[in-house]
Amino acid sequence: NNGGCSLNPVVQCINTVGSRTCGECPPGYIGNGVTCQYVGICQI
Repeated sequence: NNGGCSLNPVVQCINTVGSRTCGECPPGYIGNGVTCQYVGICQI
C-alpha cells in the first residue's frame, strides 16, 4: 500500500521515527504526496 502515499504515480514513502511521510509528487503532478493530480509538465 506504499505507506498511504500515492501509488499512481508512485511517490516515495519516507520512514521516520514513529511515523512516515510522503515524498513530493513528480514533475507534471500537483498534490501532497498522498494524492497527486496530473496537470501536465507545461503548466508547472
